[in-house]
Amino acid sequence: MTPYSETGLRELSRFHAEEMVYDFCVDNLDPIRHQIVWRAIQADENLVEEVQRIRKALEYCGELSHWPVSLKEGAAVQSSSRSWVESFIERTRFQQWPAGLRLGLESLFVVSAIFGVALLLPWNAVLDQMRSEKGSLTLTEMRRNIHSGMANSEFEPNVNVVYEDEGIPASVIEEISKPEAEKMGLVPQISPPAPPAPLRPEVAQANLNPTPARDLSSIKEPPPSGQSAEGTWAVALKAPPQGPKKGKEKSSDTTKETAGTLPGVLYRGTLVVTNVEATTPKLVSFISDLGGRKAGKVPIGWQKDSGSYFHFTIPEAKYDELEKFFRDYGKLELNKETHTRVMPKGVIRLIIEVNEKKSAG
Repeated sequence: MTPYSETGLRELSRFHAEEMVYDFCVDNLDPIRHQIVWRAIQADENLVEEVQRIRKALEYCGELSHWPVSLKEGAAVQSSSRSWVESFIERTRFQQWPAGLRLGLESLFVVSAIFGVALLLPWNAVLDQMRSEKGSLTLTEMRRNIHSGMANSEFEPNVNVVYEDEGIPASVIEEISKPEAEKMGLVPQISPPAPPAPLRPEVAQANLNPTPARDLSSIKEPPPSGQSAEGTWAVALKAPPQGPKKGKEKSSDTTKETAGTLPGVLYRGTLVVTNVEATTPKLVSFISDLGGRKAGKVPIGWQKDSGSYFHFTIPEAKYDELEKFFRDYGKLELNKETHTRVMPKGVIRLIIEVNEKKSAG
């Protein structure tokens, strides 16, 4: 009841009516609430159906209450609904044991379970699985391909061609090429003397058939393009007139072969600086940035006496940039020479010796 309504009674909401439907069916409400719920049920068809379902369920439960069940069947039903733990506790009357004994047994059971898991668990497999699930970081080294724009397919960027280091004793090169164990003195060895370099065929032929003294007036200009080049090299390598005819033909063939192998180019020069020790690392770093590689067995910037020795190859397109950088550190003298070694297209080879500038005093 409420004093705020005209009749002294307030209408019941649907929520409260649904909550009191069961109490209405079992006659558990006082007369006032019973009357209010009855009016709410009559006004709502869903509540009427709900009341009918509840009453049918109550009648069914009442009929089940009169169904006779033996004690044996009742015990079987009760035992089937219990777990083995409950059955064990009930049979042993565990709850009736002293508190200290019960706590000790419970602690012992927990410790045994933890020890068994720690002992039987394959920790190596678990740790490997955990590591594999974590993200991994892969570092990739990216190298600039300085030869990508070159048209010559014979030059492979990953192939380092080694040329002969000129001006360096053979014993020094052998010492650099030794394994680390020999350098440390673990395998002492005495290097044999270097054998003499074999003579080229044209030099050997010239030694067998020495050329007599010639009059300089007999030297002729080279023939124009399209004619044989034999006359051009006859001054240096042509056999004497009194030699056999077969020797003349062989010398002529050798001369043609030599003329075809000389168009190789080598840039050779010197650089005079004020501080070799401080300048050499900068030059080495700059050559490396240009894509330069060592061309001999000694490293770029190898210390030679009081100076340093640079024997390397770079792309031909970087030559002007290299020359300008070297001139910034001192006086550079660089000459272009012909050489028997022919470099791949787009690559040039240089030998530069860096020396200390002599003081004026």
